[in-house]
Amino acid sequence: MNRNTLGGSLLQNEDRIVIERKGVPSEVSLRNFRKYTNGTEPLIVSGSTLQLDFANALLFDITLTAAATFTFVNATPGVYVMKLTQGGAGSNTVTFPSNVKWSGATPPTLTTTVGAWDYITFVFDGTYFSGTSTLNFVV
Repeated sequence: MNRNTLGGSLLQNEDRIVIERKGVPSEVSLRNFRKYTNGTEPLIVSGSTLQLDFANALLFDITLTAAATFTFVNATPGVYVMKLTQGGAGSNTVTFPSNVKWSGATPPTLTTTVGAWDYITFVFDGTYFSGTSTLNFVV
């Protein structure tokens, strides 16, 4: 029995087999994931009341020009990242939705320096966002 066959046809080195299963991302969504997570095309938003639509991006590049309140929509279980940059005069604060849970029940204290940025990562389980932070990137 030849193990290098599929349906009776001999497989070649350049052949590609795609196996898909319900709930597994398609090639298009994987390509978009790579595009957004490598930082080349983040969704850029700014303002004081920010609704982040997770159907549009996995990485959000946000410049804070004032104190901001976030709402999250269209999230499916997975990982989402926001880069928060201090714009304007700096010292801008944020309020996250109530279904974001933080280690120790305490949200991070953002870097306040103008031009500095912080990364906030969320793991969504279908009900709650578990938030973690990597802070104080300064040029």
